[in-house]
Amino acid sequence: WKIITKPANDEKKKSKQTTIFSAIDFQSGSVLTIVQEKACNVQEYAQSQNTCDVILSPGKDLMSGENLPRDISKLIIRHDDRDNTALQGTTTLNSYQMTTTAQGDQNNSNILDLIATTTMPSGGTYRDSMGIYRPSTIDRNVKAKAVVVNDDNRNDSTTTTAPSSESLGAAGTRILSLWLSAPSDEWQKPVMGIKLNQIWSSVKYGK
Repeated sequence: WKIITKPANDEKKKSKQTTIFSAIDFQSGSVLTIVQEKACNVQEYAQSQNTCDVILSPGKDLMSGENLPRDISKLIIRHDDRDNTALQGTTTLNSYQMTTTAQGDQNNSNILDLIATTTMPSGGTYRDSMGIYRPSTIDRNVKAKAVVVNDDNRNDSTTTTAPSSESLGAAGTRILSLWLSAPSDEWQKPVMGIKLNQIWSSVKYGK
């Protein structure tokens, strides 16, 4: 698939629907979703709460420097609220790293790659070594990518550095993220594991 995420001129007033693409493989239970969230400062949020998904702290850069762990934590919380609430799933971060789209490109974008585990009840119970019955759970391995996109009125390129809350204004800033998840055992299967890794390695971000 090729997903075009830049909003058209007549789509500036967005709804609260942040998931712009979703696909599921019913056989393996794997899910691929693409999410687009609008970031805005406190003043913009006060003026139009229904169009803001992420509130930026004054003087703080988004997804950058010392604020990165905090922003990742909030990104995962919003993922759980959006996709896992119904199944009572909770996602725990395993690891993350920042990469750059292409060296030598004046419009380089820093992309966050993260690996996490979502644990959710399976509906059954098991008896532990102490003889206590506890709810059974299943784990889903999650891989995600996220990038901050600045909709500059002068061009259609992404920012080379994370924008601060003061610089957002009318230009508008979005967090674009892609989430691929599947039951842990599916990642280990010879056929499905290869397919999932092929899907993940084929993900490209373009401008």
